[in-house]
Amino acid sequence: MDLDEDKKRMLAEHLPYEHEMLDRAFEFLTSDAYAAEREDQFKRNAVVEVFWLHARCLIEFYSGSGASANASDFTTERLYPEFRLKKGEPAVANAGEDFSVLINEQVCHLKYERVSVPDEKLGGYDLHRVKDSIDRARRKFEGMLTSEARAMWVDRTPATLSTYGAAVEPSSQFSVTTIEFSRSVTYETGVSTKKSQT
Repeated sequence: MDLDEDKKRMLAEHLPYEHEMLDRAFEFLTSDAYAAEREDQFKRNAVVEVFWLHARCLIEFYSGSGASANASDFTTERLYPEFRLKKGEPAVANAGEDFSVLINEQVCHLKYERVSVPDEKLGGYDLHRVKDSIDRARRKFEGMLTSEARAMWVDRTPATLSTYGAAVEPSSQFSVTTIEFSRSVTYETGVSTKKSQT
């Protein structure tokens, strides 16, 4: 498979940018280093929405549901990542709602059916599960890259729950519009040192 210029840019610039933004938003929302900044509701809510926006882009890319680029353009076979969950319960194969459906329903604020009950909103536990699912899809993607794509791709170490600890407990209200942090934890950073140009 020959990678055209658009696909090369996707691997070298756009996909790393999506992961970097997701990781940086995750870091902001889970690391003690940003605890004081999270007190600013505008900044906190903006970063929550950044997280879900980039999560949705990556879910669409890895699942092949996006309008344009998808992971299978770069792999030896189609990826079949698991991006489903039952709200408030561990994910079960083909059970629950698709993450992108939940994200679309909750990030879009100007709709009559907007989710307003805290227990129905995407929360801290969902943030970690979505991040873990995307990281698993990325690892699977990296393991299935064609030789040409492998030569261009730079492996990365994403920000993970083990990197930052558990500042946001699964039961805390950590949603698109309201975030409460219930405890402090000391963290080490492990964000990728490769920076992409935007």
